[in-house]
Amino acid sequence: MPKYLVERNLGGPISDEDLKQAVARSMEVMAEIPGMTWLHSNLTTDRSTIVCEYIAPNRETIQEHSQRANLPCTKIIEVTELDRHSF
Repeated sequence: MPKYLVERNLGGPISDEDLKQAVARSMEVMAEIPGMTWLHSNLTTDRSTIVCEYIAPNRETIQEHSQRANLPCTKIIEVTELDRHSF
């Protein structure tokens, strides 16, 4: 199944409480979407952007999740994982 990076530009720094609520909404919606798995996320040091990594059937699934969870979806990039064992 494809793997995606999703950039979420938050428009400014996010508080710990708002981040906690966003994660809760995301997890609640994701539980209702077959085939979608959250792997991890990275928050920029200025707390204004989150980059999330998911496994999902397609881009439309990512967009649906973002919309239903009321999360920004600035950019979706399909990726292939590489590590030192890939070469």
